[in-house]
Amino acid sequence: MMEIQPPPDVPAPPPSDDALRSRRLFRRIIAYGIISLVVLIIVGLVPSWWGKSRRPHELYRTLGNAKQLGLALMEFEKDYGKYPGADTIAEVRQRTGTSLSLGTSSSNHYLRQLLAADILDEGAFYSRGTSTKRPDRRIDVSGALEKGECGFAYVPGLDFSSPPGTPVLIAGLIHGTDRVNPAVPDGVAVLVCVDGTVKEGITDKHGHLIIGGKRLLDPANPIWKGLPPSLAWPE
Repeated sequence: MMEIQPPPDVPAPPPSDDALRSRRLFRRIIAYGIISLVVLIIVGLVPSWWGKSRRPHELYRTLGNAKQLGLALMEFEKDYGKYPGADTIAEVRQRTGTSLSLGTSSSNHYLRQLLAADILDEGAFYSRGTSTKRPDRRIDVSGALEKGECGFAYVPGLDFSSPPGTPVLIAGLIHGTDRVNPAVPDGVAVLVCVDGTVKEGITDKHGHLIIGGKRLLDPANPIWKGLPPSLAWPE
């Protein structure tokens, strides 16, 4: 027997209560699913964003300090003919009348010559992870670059005429090694080269700083021309 279809202009009957409940349930499921997805995305992104928004700040601080130091070294060379070394101590003392402790036993000793020459502020020597305290900007006899205030190792005996790309200051190394200290921001060593440029260091899978295709302190490293450097380490 043939079913009789209602005329096309007859309005559809209202949905039943069961149909309305099913629609509401379906909409809730969709809404909850979307909300859950958004929450999962936020939870996943926040730690990444938080880490990236905080950690580079300290890395940028070190890079900025390194740039100041590079400019200060070039300024020092204009005045004294070379970067701070054993043979510039006497002239720095004579010109400035400084009573700061200058010497060659640590990077603090070498780099105090920059303070004595009144070229930059003590705060530029800070590097989180290798400095153990922030410089207090005291540059009297007992306060200038105290132990822990300098985060940069220094390579004495270089000047602006040395091969470009040769590092003269390095922040971020474990004392006495060419391995990057995992405590530094993003695990990145910061290099100041003889021409004043600043670079982020490259490391191998073991954390050794690689320069010129070899480890920094490798005697065969071509940047040292057969004479591996004797780094002056921060106190």
